[in-house]
Amino acid sequence: MEVILLDSVQKLGTRGQTVKVKPGFARNYLFPRNLALPATDGNKKVFQENERHLIKRDMEVSAAARARAAKLGDLSVSITVQVVPPRGLPKLTAHWRLGYNAPIE
Repeated sequence: MEVILLDSVQKLGTRGQTVKVKPGFARNYLFPRNLALPATDGNKKVFQENERHLIKRDMEVSAAARARAAKLGDLSVSITVQVVPPRGLPKLTAHWRLGYNAPIE
Protein backbone atom coordinates (compact mmCIF):
# COMPACT_ATOMS: atom_id res chain seq x y z
CA MET A 1 0.00 0.00 0.00
CA GLU A 2 1.35 3.45 -0.86
CA VAL A 3 0.97 6.28 1.65
CA ILE A 4 1.99 9.95 1.83
CA LEU A 5 3.82 10.75 5.05
CA LEU A 6 2.42 13.77 6.91
CA ASP A 7 5.31 13.75 9.36
CA SER A 8 8.76 12.19 9.54
CA VAL A 9 8.68 8.56 10.64
CA GLN A 10 11.90 6.95 11.84
CA LYS A 11 13.25 4.29 9.45
CA LEU A 12 10.45 5.03 6.97
CA GLY A 13 10.83 8.52 5.53
CA THR A 14 10.31 12.25 5.90
CA ARG A 15 7.23 14.43 5.48
CA GLY A 16 5.93 14.54 1.92
CA GLN A 17 7.46 11.28 0.74
CA THR A 18 5.34 8.58 -0.84
CA VAL A 19 6.36 5.20 0.54
CA LYS A 20 5.14 1.61 0.29
CA VAL A 21 4.12 -0.04 3.55
CA LYS A 22 2.13 -3.09 4.53
CA PRO A 23 -1.61 -2.40 4.80
CA GLY A 24 -1.75 -3.42 8.47
CA PHE A 25 1.04 -1.02 9.42
CA ALA A 26 -0.72 1.83 7.66
CA ARG A 27 -4.14 0.95 9.08
CA ASN A 28 -3.06 0.25 12.67
CA TYR A 29 -0.17 2.67 13.20
CA LEU A 30 0.16 5.44 10.61
CA PHE A 31 -3.48 6.40 10.03
CA PRO A 32 -4.65 6.51 13.70
CA ARG A 33 -1.68 8.72 14.62
CA ASN A 34 -2.23 11.04 11.63
CA LEU A 35 1.24 10.26 10.30
CA ALA A 36 0.12 9.34 6.77
CA LEU A 37 -2.64 9.44 4.15
CA PRO A 38 -3.40 6.89 1.44
CA ALA A 39 -1.57 7.92 -1.75
CA THR A 40 -4.57 8.66 -3.96
CA ASP A 41 -4.65 11.43 -6.57
CA GLY A 42 -7.04 13.49 -4.42
CA ASN A 43 -4.88 13.13 -1.31
CA LYS A 44 -1.77 14.12 -3.25
CA LYS A 45 -3.45 17.38 -4.30
CA VAL A 46 -4.73 18.04 -0.78
CA PHE A 47 -1.28 17.39 0.65
CA GLN A 48 0.36 19.83 -1.74
CA GLU A 49 -2.18 22.50 -0.80
CA ASN A 50 -1.73 21.87 2.92
CA GLU A 51 2.07 21.77 2.79
CA ARG A 52 2.20 25.51 3.57
CA HIS A 53 0.10 24.98 6.70
CA LEU A 54 2.39 22.16 7.82
CA ILE A 55 5.46 24.36 7.36
CA LYS A 56 3.80 27.15 9.35
CA ARG A 57 2.94 24.67 12.14
CA ASP A 58 6.54 23.47 12.25
CA MET A 59 7.79 27.05 12.52
CA GLU A 60 5.38 27.77 15.41
CA VAL A 61 6.44 24.61 17.24
CA SER A 62 10.13 25.41 16.85
CA ALA A 63 9.58 29.02 17.98
CA ALA A 64 7.75 27.80 21.08
CA ALA A 65 10.56 25.33 21.80
CA ARG A 66 13.18 28.08 21.47
CA ALA A 67 11.20 30.32 23.84
CA ARG A 68 10.90 27.49 26.36
CA ALA A 69 14.64 26.76 26.06
CA ALA A 70 15.49 30.43 26.64
CA LYS A 71 13.27 30.48 29.73
CA LEU A 72 14.84 27.29 31.10
CA GLY A 73 18.35 28.48 30.23
CA ASP A 74 18.08 31.17 32.92
CA LEU A 75 16.75 28.72 35.50
CA SER A 76 19.00 27.78 38.40
CA VAL A 77 18.22 24.95 40.81
CA SER A 78 20.08 24.37 44.06
CA ILE A 79 19.75 21.16 46.08
CA THR A 80 21.17 20.78 49.59
CA VAL A 81 21.94 17.24 50.70
CA GLN A 82 23.25 16.03 54.05
CA VAL A 83 25.80 13.28 53.67
CA VAL A 84 26.43 10.96 56.58
CA PRO A 85 29.92 9.45 56.36
CA PRO A 86 30.85 6.11 57.98
CA ARG A 87 31.27 5.91 61.79
CA GLY A 88 32.89 8.67 63.73
CA LEU A 89 33.30 11.27 61.00
CA PRO A 90 31.31 14.51 61.20
CA LYS A 91 28.25 15.19 59.03
CA LEU A 92 28.94 17.05 55.81
CA THR A 93 26.59 19.30 53.86
CA ALA A 94 27.07 19.44 50.12
CA HIS A 95 25.46 21.89 47.71
CA TRP A 96 25.01 20.59 44.20
CA ARG A 97 23.90 22.47 41.11
CA LEU A 98 21.57 20.48 38.88
CA GLY A 99 23.30 19.31 35.72
CA TYR A 100 26.83 19.62 37.03
CA ASN A 101 29.03 17.07 38.78
CA ALA A 102 31.02 19.62 40.80
CA PRO A 103 29.80 20.99 44.15
CA ILE A 104 29.12 24.71 44.50
CA GLU A 105 31.12 26.37 47.25
